[in-house]
Amino acid sequence: MIGALYHPPKPLYHTNALLDYLQASVDAMSTAFPTATVVIADDFNTLDDSEVISRSALNSIVNRPTRGAQNLDRIYISDACYENVQVVRSTVKSDHQAVIAYTGPRLLPHNKSTEQRTVRLRSPTQSALFLEHVSNLKISFSDDTDMQTNFDNMYAIMRDLLSRIYPERIRLQ
Repeated sequence: MIGALYHPPKPLYHTNALLDYLQASVDAMSTAFPTATVVIADDFNTLDDSEVISRSALNSIVNRPTRGAQNLDRIYISDACYENVQVVRSTVKSDHQAVIAYTGPRLLPHNKSTEQRTVRLRSPTQSALFLEHVSNLKISFSDDTDMQTNFDNMYAIMRDLLSRIYPERIRLQ
């Protein structure tokens, strides 16, 4: 049985009511499914770890801070079902670390790399400005030059306009 419990930093309910409900829920699951493993995980914020353990009879398996020096993100289990627990940097934008619990050989961290990419950021204002310039643009082709030269001239004009309206920027990825 897997459950998620989010306890906000400033709850609109009494914390004891949540702990009573958690205790009753774990008791009901254990009675209905005595051989099932119960796992409850999520962001417990200011909820007291020892209070959760004593009320639910579950074991906490996260023993490292997950946000700054605080252990907010936790996993509680009824049986030892995970051999390894790691706290790692999250792959999404968050000020919390990610918690990974798994069974099997210890995973080695993958080498992460950062690379620079050149991008052109766009905004509606820039797009309107670009369309205004393009609509007033007069590109003339000369009959006495070859097609490639005419194309190269047109390409240079368009590239210059693109660079002025949407300048290239370097972004780390």
